[in-house]
Amino acid sequence: MSSIIPAPASRDTHELARGTRVILDASAEFVGAEILAGGSPWRVLRLPGASREVAEAWRHGGQVDESSARFARTLITYGLLHPEYPNVADLSEVTVVIPHWNDERGLTTTLRSCRGLSVVVVDDGSDDVGAWRSIADEFGARTISLEENSGPGFARNQGAAGVTTDFVLFLDTGLAVADLTSVVGRLLSHCNDPRVAVVAPRITGGHEDSWRSGFEKRFSPLDLGPASSLVTPQSRVSYVPSAALLVRRSAIGEGFDTSIRVGEDVDLVWRLHDAGWLIRYDASVTVAHPARDSWSAWWRQRHAYGLSAAALAERHPGRLAPAHIDPWSFLSWVALAFGRVRIATASSLVAQQIIQRQLPETLSDAPDVARHLVIRGLWRSAGPTGRSLVRSFGPLLLAATILRYLRRPALAIFIAGTCVRWRGQSRVVPRDIPLAVADDLAYASGLWRGAVTRRQWSVVTPQVSKIPVTIPDTIRWLKNVIRSER
Repeated sequence: MSSIIPAPASRDTHELARGTRVILDASAEFVGAEILAGGSPWRVLRLPGASREVAEAWRHGGQVDESSARFARTLITYGLLHPEYPNVADLSEVTVVIPHWNDERGLTTTLRSCRGLSVVVVDDGSDDVGAWRSIADEFGARTISLEENSGPGFARNQGAAGVTTDFVLFLDTGLAVADLTSVVGRLLSHCNDPRVAVVAPRITGGHEDSWRSGFEKRFSPLDLGPASSLVTPQSRVSYVPSAALLVRRSAIGEGFDTSIRVGEDVDLVWRLHDAGWLIRYDASVTVAHPARDSWSAWWRQRHAYGLSAAALAERHPGRLAPAHIDPWSFLSWVALAFGRVRIATASSLVAQQIIQRQLPETLSDAPDVARHLVIRGLWRSAGPTGRSLVRSFGPLLLAATILRYLRRPALAIFIAGTCVRWRGQSRVVPRDIPLAVADDLAYASGLWRGAVTRRQWSVVTPQVSKIPVTIPDTIRWLKNVIRSER
């Protein structure tokens, strides 16, 4: 079941409320006299006239007035601007829904965090009915009992269907939050924007009391990083997990697709995005989620994440490619992997000329802008591309080291893509390295299994974007390559 998502009211004409405080995204940068680059996903906008002055005034925060309301809405939908609202104190319009299955200890942990909030526990066919019911009763939670295990998406839908409040907070068992009311108030504040359908906090690992949980605390698969963002497909934050998710009940229709047991949260977020809703990730508030309680469960979790990609690709064609890159960046990085610096330089020069042609003729600093955008694009694509290649093709890269002429580039890609994990970390814990490799191999094994069984080769086929390339461009590139090889 994949329910129809209703469109937000006035999705094309809704302006931001006057007086709303906004701040420019940290990724936004002004290039030349009239270009603004950044956002989620990364894009380039021309800001003629006074538009640049208005945007620059929002760099460190400012308010929207009558003349800038529509402009602010445009930048918000591009992920270049973020509204800031005061925390909401009245939480009477939020109901917590907790799907549960054979995890009484985790249920106790989550319910302990939910004191003061209205809570519904939906049991998904647990073995010991009396055990979970007594825990729910102890904390004053309402209960719904399902006879058969039908998956977390179905359980969440059943819980949300009986809710009368405007907002639902989905929480998984095992989540621990020191001050949930403060977290919910912060998440709910984003919903002052009527276009926002979903808000999610940052989810970190639990206590570091074992090798596995220590790795999970630093590299939880649910942790989307320290930077808040608009959530859009094919961007740095392309989804948010349902382990902790605040949703506007009127926006989600009948909810999760119950035919998907893993990845149902990705599917819901993308359907909401396609309908015109905004989804926000707020990294300023965090909740803790424990690691799997055994090595086999840990491996199965990662394997299942990879396996889910094929099913999602059937519903969302083109969005599950292991890498998205433009052809000139692709050529440049392949050349660098094989040690051909001059070929990489030739590709970059042609890319610069193509981009310069696409810039307005009235732009006086077009060559400098084109050069900056190419260099920025190469640097921006390096980490995500290397990370995606290792996560999707790790076993193949290791196998390629057997061949002498592929050994160096394969190892270079594998090591670089693995090391990207530690970007932003204050230190490297040596014992994390084997688990990082195992994490990627588990995901890749599930990804390829899904691709083979469902015949969904798009999930293992990098997507190279199309850009206008003329015959002279190709001839110019070939000449540069030939010259570089002499």
